[in-house]
Formats: sequence, structure tokens, C-alpha cells
Amino acid sequence: VLAAALVSPVLAQSWKYIVMGDMRGDNKPANVLYVMNPDESKTGIGFKDKGITEWALKDLATAIKNEGPDVVLVVGDLVSKWIPEINGKDADTLMGEEFALWTQIWNQYSGGTPVFPVRGNQEWIASNAKWFEFIQGLPGIGSLHLNGPPGEEGLSYSFHYKNVLFVAIDQYVGAPSADSPTITPAALAWLQEQFV
Repeated sequence: VLAAALVSPVLAQSWKYIVMGDMRGDNKPANVLYVMNPDESKTGIGFKDKGITEWALKDLATAIKNEGPDVVLVVGDLVSKWIPEINGKDADTLMGEEFALWTQIWNQYSGGTPVFPVRGNQEWIASNAKWFEFIQGLPGIGSLHLNGPPGEEGLSYSFHYKNVLFVAIDQYVGAPSADSPTITPAALAWLQEQFV
């Protein structure tokens, strides 16, 4: 969840931000890439589309570079989640590869535009450590002092840009599954403090 609130009068100079999300690939079993083993069994090693709709992310990043926004917010589902058919890699290994590709595409095509993502239900399966590793390589959030609710810093966070306070709330810290997003009591209390 991302929200923005005006915190001071409109500045004389205008500026803009962009919100986007869901550039993941197809996470269906039919899209799993297999290798054949010597015993003729198959091992799933990833997705045929590498977990990202690459052409869409490249086009978006290029358009964003040309548009020249100050900030880009990403509302989740950047990559495809690990599924049991990918039995040759654990979730963190697969997600790390997908995050690395996402970072490489963003850095190559966006012109270094600052980007601030939150996790969606696709990223939920990666460890917090893997998510932190990912965001540290991105312009924008990678240079942000990671604030947030106790124990959720960098998953939920806030930052000021010019006359706006941006607040990102991670719905998956306390979620029992990817399909059951929730906001923790700590995050709700922290959120209230942001608007005081």
C-alpha cells in the first residue's frame, strides 16, 4: 500500500511522480523452464520468461526516463513468485535472480530515476534479507535511511519529497499467506505517527 499526503503548500515549481506495478512474468506451471537429468527426470530451474515481462519493464523504464518524473512508486508484483514446480532452486535463489534482472533493466533503461517499491503477493515468498538486498541496489530507496515500524523497517517506510510525505505499508509482514494481506498493529501505530 502506498499513500501520499501534502505536507506543505504547493511549491512554485511543479514536479511529478509515477505509480506503476505488476510487471511480473507468467507464474503458471506451464511457464516453468526444465532441464533433463541423466535419469530422464526433469528439474524445474526457473521461468521461461525469467519471471519478468521484460519488454514491458524496458518500455516502462524508457518511457519514464523520457517523461522525467522525480520519483517512481512501484506497488508490488515486480517479479514472479517461486512455485513448487521449480524444484531445482529455493525461493530466495530464484527471487534473487529475478530481482537482479529487474534491477539491471531498471538501471539500464530508466536513466537512474529514483524508485520506491513495496512488496506484492509475488515478493512475499522471498526472505526479508533478499528483499533488502534487492532494494539496496536501486536508485531512490537504496539511498533512503530505512525507517518504519519496529521490526519492519524498509518493508514499510516513509520519506518526504519536496511538499509530499510518501508512506509505504507492507501488507505481508504478518500475513499467513500471499493471499491474506494484513497490516500489523505496529504498522498501524507507526502510520498514525506519520500524520501527526
